[in-house]
Amino acid sequence: MDANNIVSAFVAAADQYAVNQTESNLKLLQRHLELLVCLTSEEVNLKFFKTPSLLSSQCITQVINIFLDASTKQSLIPRALSILQNFLKDGILFKNLQSTFHVHSALSTFLQNYGVNTKDPLVLHCLQVLEIITYNIKIDYIENNFENLINVFLNMIDTETPQLVKISLHILSNLCRNNSKVQSYICCLPGLKHIVKKLVNILNTSVPSIILYALSILCSITPYNHLGTKLWTDEHLMMTFGLIMKLLFCEDDSCAATAVDLFTDLVTNPKHHPCIIKSSNLIKCLKKISKSFSEVPSKRIVLYLKFFIALTGYPDVLQKLCTFLCISAPNNEKLQIHPLLIKWCSETQEDTCLQQISLQLMKSIMSFYSSKNFVLIEDSIKEILQNILNGMIMPASIGDSLWEDYMEVKVVIFEILLFSCKNANLKTFISNELNIKICEDIANLILDKYVFDGNISFVPSINLFLIIVETIVSLSQSVTEYHEVLTRLLKSNNAMHCLSFALASNNSELISRSLSLISQNVVTIPLNVLSESLYMRNLSAVKNITQFSDTGDLSLSSEGPPAAKKQHLNMNKVCEKSIDALLSKIENGLHIKDLKSSEIMDLYEHKIAMLTLKEQELQSYVDAKTAALQEADRILTQHKCRQADANAEALKLRSMMKDYERRCEQSATQLNCAEQKQRKMEADLIVALQKIKELEQHSNEQRDLMQTQLNRLLEQKKNIEDEKTRLSEMLILKDQEKKVLVNQLQQNEEEFRLKNIAFEDLSEVKEELLKTLEESKKSAEKAKINAEQKQQNLQKLIDSAQQTIAVLEEKNEKLNNEMARRVEEFTRQLSDLENQKEQLTEQLKMRDSKIEDLNENIKNLNEIINEKNECLEKTETSLAELKVILEQTEAQKTKLKQDKKILELLCKKYEGTIEDKDSQIQNLTGELEAVKKEFNESVNDKDNQIKNLQEELAKHEYITGMIHNLTSGKLPVPK
Repeated sequence: MDANNIVSAFVAAADQYAVNQTESNLKLLQRHLELLVCLTSEEVNLKFFKTPSLLSSQCITQVINIFLDASTKQSLIPRALSILQNFLKDGILFKNLQSTFHVHSALSTFLQNYGVNTKDPLVLHCLQVLEIITYNIKIDYIENNFENLINVFLNMIDTETPQLVKISLHILSNLCRNNSKVQSYICCLPGLKHIVKKLVNILNTSVPSIILYALSILCSITPYNHLGTKLWTDEHLMMTFGLIMKLLFCEDDSCAATAVDLFTDLVTNPKHHPCIIKSSNLIKCLKKISKSFSEVPSKRIVLYLKFFIALTGYPDVLQKLCTFLCISAPNNEKLQIHPLLIKWCSETQEDTCLQQISLQLMKSIMSFYSSKNFVLIEDSIKEILQNILNGMIMPASIGDSLWEDYMEVKVVIFEILLFSCKNANLKTFISNELNIKICEDIANLILDKYVFDGNISFVPSINLFLIIVETIVSLSQSVTEYHEVLTRLLKSNNAMHCLSFALASNNSELISRSLSLISQNVVTIPLNVLSESLYMRNLSAVKNITQFSDTGDLSLSSEGPPAAKKQHLNMNKVCEKSIDALLSKIENGLHIKDLKSSEIMDLYEHKIAMLTLKEQELQSYVDAKTAALQEADRILTQHKCRQADANAEALKLRSMMKDYERRCEQSATQLNCAEQKQRKMEADLIVALQKIKELEQHSNEQRDLMQTQLNRLLEQKKNIEDEKTRLSEMLILKDQEKKVLVNQLQQNEEEFRLKNIAFEDLSEVKEELLKTLEESKKSAEKAKINAEQKQQNLQKLIDSAQQTIAVLEEKNEKLNNEMARRVEEFTRQLSDLENQKEQLTEQLKMRDSKIEDLNENIKNLNEIINEKNECLEKTETSLAELKVILEQTEAQKTKLKQDKKILELLCKKYEGTIEDKDSQIQNLTGELEAVKKEFNESVNDKDNQIKNLQEELAKHEYITGMIHNLTSGKLPVPK
């Protein structure tokens, strides 16, 4: 698809339709819109619209004019919206549509003319585009249509459909954030308390994204009133931070972006710092993000890095963050910065947002380690600086839309270089690796591109120029080559214009930076040029102020009273004279008693008449102002579109001028070459004259031959004319055949029309069949509900049976526990008897040992004591082992189910020692057998009940299966 041909054809069709809105022109425009939709659906073709050209800006302007025209056909709007959606996929076109073309105002104008019907899919499609285009938007002026649209969104919060509530809240949160005009407009509404109540009530819903958007709106509008202190308590903040960290990992990118933006807005308030530090999920969230770097796409990485940057203001959190991003290298004491972060810092992509945010985060990490332990990350910093300096290439051609992003990245890069120059090792490394020629080229490009006769066309470029110069100043102290570059840059007049602009600006950073440059380079800076530039800038500022005040006075003085007022004053001159006389009398000290009541009434009637007249005049002024504002809105949108066209045309003319100069240089070289060729040609001409004389002789001979050839050509001409007559006859026959084919085509069209009618009849029959099918589905659903009720009753019966089984099992467990308790008592008595026996034997041994010890010496006594101690330790270990074995045996005994066998084994084992207890054990065994019989009988009864219930359940399942097969059509319905 050739983008140039498609776009030019669309612009021509749009112009043709704007001049003459006929049906044929409308169909032609629709066809070209569809081709444009297909063209913009592929990302490769969007490069044509990103390049600054007159044709691309005309195409975008014509698409936006479709929304601005009140008489636009409804069929054009969906195609235009799909084109805008395709444009919004690209970051550069997204910014252009926001800032240059003001698409949001065009869509608000369309919705105002068309009407916001929440059930209309076209309105829903338009709102979805607004939801995308309003993210990170900057609104300096609110139009009337846009004010009405904001009120519509505020009213849509009360709708019952969650999709519309979500869209309206998301658009409002986008509009309120960082837009003071919108915030002040909402805060000045009379029903602000009602709006805040509605937003607070929304917080009770169960949809996390809707809660997030409502919190974002409240965060934007509550700092302007007393409601913020009531709303943002510590408890609410902790819940908000938990919600943000939860939604940070959701699948919806727009919801995650809003969560990050809300978090950054809340973090900027110092009152919220303790709640952020107390958050329990913060460290887990940081750890999860650092682990998921390699698994998420670049858009989500940008959000995660923004989240990290918002936390860099807290030293405690920054320390934890650095532990996740700076990994300890194996077999080395130094730290290794995350390899992906190093890669993102050095990547030069078309969308430079990821690189810029990575560099900002790297700057915070460097500042954290600068005070102490900077040696730990020095190797990683050198690697990053090496990659950055190697990738610093002067762009061949860069448009105005890309230049702003390019400058933002370069500002962060030079800030890192400037910060690194404070370290001696890094300073020498940078001075060896930096290509000073590229720095000089970038600075000269800024001066040539944005400084014209002391006027600055793009203010952010001044910051980049100053920081480049400051970096060169810091490096020029060690390298003489840098000093030469610095003198060349500062001696130009445009550089002095930049310094004077920075000194006269209201930005403290620019002023401090320019003053430090002047103080360090007093010798190289031409102070007379700088002072003259400052003088001219201050003089122009004073002139602007005086002109503004003079025009204001002139406008006030030129505004005379309206014609109606003059006529009214001329008619009532006599009345005014009398009233003036009364006023003069009162001022001269005349008491109120001397006045007549009629004169006082005349005085008050005159005042009332004057007040009513003034009120009418004010009303007329208000009506005129509203009409003028509406007209100004329309003119402003047209002016913005035309300004975009003019900018594109200026860029084209600038490129044409460059081409013209280049061609002039080429033509000069070609002229020199042509002069040399001319000299050679003159020499060749003399030789050629001699040859011409020889050729004239040959030409006389050839004339005779030519005459003979002419005769032959005449004969061939006659033959060609005969062939031409034969072909004309054949064309007549072809025309007759064409008429026959046209008749056949008409017959085919008639047959096609009849088939269309038959198709419509079939579609009506299809609709009737669908209605019958829906009725059958409803009847099937009723049958299904009845079957489910029966199934629930059966489930209740099964639950009751299970409860009775549980009761029986509890009884069984109680009996088992009693049995185990009695067994434990018997074993305890046996162990006591064994312990007594062991004590008696130990006493006898001790007595024998004492008698023997009296006969032996003291040395033998010590040896025996040592041996006894060893024996005691062994016995203690053996006793511990026996206790463990005993506990294991007791656990096994409690787990046994056959209680009768356990009792028989115990009786056989201890017959000799516990003969008195046999009768008790026999009684217990009898009781246990009786209990077991009762338990077995109850279990058999319950098994029979469960079998009966299972049979009934199988019957009901079979019935429900039959019903399902009948409703689904697998079985035929019985007649």
